[in-house]
Amino acid sequence: MKEKINAVQFFAIIFLCRITEFFTYIAPRETGVLPSDRLFVVVFFSLFCIISLLPALVIAKKEKKSVPTLAKSASPVFGKICAIIYIMAFIWAAAESVSRFELFISTVMFPDTDINLITALLLFAAAFAAAKGVEAIGRSSVTVTAVLAASFVIIILTSLSEFDAVNFSPLLYNGIGTPFSDGFSSASRTWEILFFAVMLPSVRANPTKTAAAWLTVFSLAALTGFFVIDGVTGMYGERQMFKLYTLTVLAKLGILERFDDVMIGIWVLCELIKASFCLLAASRAFEDGFGKRAPKYFYLVLVGAVFAVFTVAARSVSKFAETASSPAIQTAFYLCAILLPVIAAVSSNAKKKKEVKNLA
Repeated sequence: MKEKINAVQFFAIIFLCRITEFFTYIAPRETGVLPSDRLFVVVFFSLFCIISLLPALVIAKKEKKSVPTLAKSASPVFGKICAIIYIMAFIWAAAESVSRFELFISTVMFPDTDINLITALLLFAAAFAAAKGVEAIGRSSVTVTAVLAASFVIIILTSLSEFDAVNFSPLLYNGIGTPFSDGFSSASRTWEILFFAVMLPSVRANPTKTAAAWLTVFSLAALTGFFVIDGVTGMYGERQMFKLYTLTVLAKLGILERFDDVMIGIWVLCELIKASFCLLAASRAFEDGFGKRAPKYFYLVLVGAVFAVFTVAARSVSKFAETASSPAIQTAFYLCAILLPVIAAVSSNAKKKKEVKNLA
């Protein structure tokens, strides 16, 4: 029997995985959303995430299986195809996250420095963590989440003295189209939704409540963060590539004059957890779809694939932004989140009905 984690541990993992994208939010990539309209972006983002979550949640509740397992029950070939698709999705999710962090390190901390070796070490550490199993990742995630929450609250509170409402424009000054488009685009980069399609059988929790808690807490955290960032940094923040880092530089509390160094350490841990969980999810997808344990070298193969994608995606900020937000990537996300689970459920149900009919 596979090891399992509880609802708190799973929530901590997926929350940290998603919050890394907020840390490395690249302002020039966005479509020009005004600070006052971020509320509407979050609303549309949440709506598209709910739509994307529904198929996996229904399958988890009714079938109590992962999507690759359900696909395999319909057809062994379909199960393998489904597993391969999810494996590629998790490889991309890990590579995209590592690429964001590499862009942050190479453009803000160590400009014009090749940190491929550091990235490779991070991925090998993630492979080692993934090999330890989901329980080890879950326990570590709870601790990191607690430290992150405390640090985030401190940053917000120490920045409020610089908050100025004049930095905000009237609501929907440029219309609803831009927030809608940005919400759709942001949701299509939420690859953590695929964890619900593959990893829920390893979680001792109500999948619907866990998904609702995760989406609600993350949305509120992101909205609060952006509200304070925009209110404090104003137009200066609009010219900065990584807004949250700019806020941490401005935040000061007694001896913690360089609170940004503390946050960077936390970000590294978040990246490690996300990469390790993506590798673990890819391994579980292989096992569920192919019906056998992944070979011992499988994590090394995954690390090589992630690093290969990373070296291509993170060549430059403009290239990364173009790739991460491309229609092809958005289509691939909704294919994995919505279409694949629906096809698996319909195919499995059709096979059951056929078997019942043959028996009759």
